Amino acid sequence: MHQLLHESELNEHHRAALHNYMRFSRYLKVQRLRAVDACFRDVQDSRLLEETYTRDEVAEIVSELAQVVRADVDSELINIAHSNALLLQNIFAQAEKWHLKLTADTTDLENRELLDRIKEFEDEEKQLTRSEHSATNQSPTKCRLQPMNEVSGVALLQQEIDRLQEDNIRLRSVIRTLESKTSGLLDDRSKMTEELDKKEGELNTVRSAKTDRKSVV
Repeated sequence: MHQLLHESELNEHHRAALHNYMRFSRYLKVQRLRAVDACFRDVQDSRLLEETYTRDEVAEIVSELAQVVRADVDSELINIAHSNALLLQNIFAQAEKWHLKLTADTTDLENRELLDRIKEFEDEEKQLTRSEHSATNQSPTKCRLQPMNEVSGVALLQQEIDRLQEDNIRLRSVIRTLESKTSGLLDDRSKMTEELDKKEGELNTVRSAKTDRKSVV
């Protein structure tokens, strides 16, 4: 998990999807900030019409403004939570189609180190976007995560099959090596057993001859 934003951890398709999501998030952030600015402008246009105000009048204006901003921010935070849940649902649905089980580790969502890496990743993505597109008027809302299709799914399965086949080849090679060593040890054991039987036979012959000589004497 702590290797989250290393380029080597993501393929080209997933890096592009992450770039699109970051651009979409920035677009939504701009829209929400504009909504907050609009709240203040409305107060200026509708309430700040006099030259002077009493303390109570200022307190009333600030209180009304706080309520409007709070309600707007609360609504946007709920929308953010629902959007993130919808994104996870989309990813999980694609994974389930290929019988995969994904997990969402919420313990790292407040990890300062990982959040700083996200910020660095976003800054790099901004620089890359500016270098590739000097000016663009296209709305980022059109950028969305592409669903996993049959071709990409088959490709992922083929990659997993290839990896398993490579592991099988490696394990078979190890097994053959062990079998060769084991066979050599068994051959050595067989030869030593035969040699031992031979020596024991010679020893028994010598003992028998010695016993016969004693009987003659």
